[in-house]
Amino acid sequence: MPDPVTGITAGTALLGAKMSSDASKKASGAANRAQAAELDFQQQRYDDWKDVFGPIQDNLSEYYSNLDAKYFETVGIQNFEEERAMAEKNMTENLAQRGITDSGLSASLDRDMALDSASRRATIRQEAPMMVAKEKMNFLQVGNSTNPSESMVGSLSRRTQNTADTARSVGMQAGADISSAINTTGTALADYFGG
Repeated sequence: MPDPVTGITAGTALLGAKMSSDASKKASGAANRAQAAELDFQQQRYDDWKDVFGPIQDNLSEYYSNLDAKYFETVGIQNFEEERAMAEKNMTENLAQRGITDSGLSASLDRDMALDSASRRATIRQEAPMMVAKEKMNFLQVGNSTNPSESMVGSLSRRTQNTADTARSVGMQAGADISSAINTTGTALADYFGG
């Protein structure tokens, strides 16, 4: 007479394989929903960033693209000349208060100021191209550090990898469970009919 335990064992193995497959599918679905939520969040973040910074980024890009050494030279010399004129005025007033405006000291100070002024203007002109490069580099660094597209790419990459890993894992587990169920069922049937 066939052993009822053998039939129960075969049924339990098939039920276990089905439950394992269902649990694996449920876990895969939960992982996919979590990844979809992360992707939606990153997409919203990216869209918000573009809404806020897109036009600003375009305007700044245009500004920095058109930036040239002549701008820095002009602004630098203009600022320098304003400061020089103020310093010269203060010096002249100071000399006048002391009654030495037409002295050799006054002429010497004027000559020194003229030489210093020429030297400073030359330095401003020399440094202007480097200032342009520095400003453009700063703009590039700000753009790279605030753009969330890398987060978006990372989310997409992780989602793709996780989906592939989950699919591979589900397939391997389902195959193992079905193989085990077939072996158990085959053994149980052989025992049932053979015994």
